[in-house]
Amino acid sequence: MLAYFKGCTGSLISTILLFFIVLPNPDLKLLAMLTPFIFIGGIFGLILMHSLYVMNVSHFWLRVFCFVLLGGLFAWLLHFFLPFHWSLTLITVVGSVSFFLVQLIKHDVPGKFLAIMGPLVSLILGFATRNS
Repeated sequence: MLAYFKGCTGSLISTILLFFIVLPNPDLKLLAMLTPFIFIGGIFGLILMHSLYVMNVSHFWLRVFCFVLLGGLFAWLLHFFLPFHWSLTLITVVGSVSFFLVQLIKHDVPGKFLAIMGPLVSLILGFATRNS
């Protein structure tokens, strides 16, 4: 569970950063609407990470490539349900890679801090945009 929340927090951080850098008119309400999809995509990221571990895939760039593919497939899947700007596809792919890269943090304290901060930031973002 720690790996899941740690990865989702990494994905959330990269999503927030790219959201304000890439989108021409960033809207907090749209960001709040995307947050649950980060946690849904985290389930797929955890499954892929476990599958790569079981298959004993240890090459770093191959694992990064697998997460790029996962992000692209997840963005393609989201396009069926939500019509969104092309840059959100880029954000989805970078979020997927961030999910993997955060897993490389092996120290206990930063990992637990990240695992707590992601859901907390998501709740704060949700409450901040509920009336606006």
